[in-house]
Amino acid sequence: MRYRRVTAPGATYFFTVNLYNRKSYLLLNEVDLLRTIFRRIHHLHPFMINAIVILPDHLHAVFTLPENDSNYSLRWNLIKGYFSKEIQTKESLNSSRKNKNERGIWHAGFGNIISETSMILKNHIDYIHYNPVKHGYVQKPSNGNIPAFIKYIKNGVLSEDWAGCETDNLYQD
Repeated sequence: MRYRRVTAPGATYFFTVNLYNRKSYLLLNEVDLLRTIFRRIHHLHPFMINAIVILPDHLHAVFTLPENDSNYSLRWNLIKGYFSKEIQTKESLNSSRKNKNERGIWHAGFGNIISETSMILKNHIDYIHYNPVKHGYVQKPSNGNIPAFIKYIKNGVLSEDWAGCETDNLYQD
């Protein structure tokens, strides 16, 4: 299946990437490996991570690509591919995945939205900061170890008591 994607060189994008098994804790169990792979892909194909949150079964990220580059699909394919090759897990495979020699770790594709205005970008980043609260992992963003949120506090963009409640109904996972 071919996905139709919106692309623009140098743009900023919001992504949602899900595991196939939405009850899995694989991403948190293998978070160090995932971080290593992100660094590897960043070195090969630069991009800026504006914000990211990694939850047990999915992640959300905001990336900005270089000025002359719009190929975020390559980056996600490499991230998902390297991660799949390097972890040891026995997932169930349907016949389609077996025929394509694919692992059954990731949900096919990923969701993306281009962040065309500063307000849309702010809403996406707020959503990332608030997502662990939304899913019941923490009471407020400052209770979680969310590197993007910590960076925004250190840079004076957000206060430690920021709650982000206005982002509660922006999107559905």
